[in-house]
Amino acid sequence: MASTELMSVEEARAVLSTRFKRAREAELHTIVTKHGEPDGVLVDFAWYKKAREALGEPTEVAFTPRPVRPRRRRPATKPE
Repeated sequence: MASTELMSVEEARAVLSTRFKRAREAELHTIVTKHGEPDGVLVDFAWYKKAREALGEPTEVAFTPRPVRPRRRRPATKPE
């Protein structure tokens, strides 16, 4: 059975790849919070797919690529 942890959005940003690995390898579900309130859950994709099957929802994944936007550069600050 999978275990569950809480994590803030700020923490998730810092350790996202590690959390996905733990979701997959250790069956760790991470509840991500925003301002102290649950905002989302990181789970292994296989678990997510089984959950959708159990709910009778489609399990095929259709990826729609997003256009790549150029990064905005901050204006250089002039030393005073």
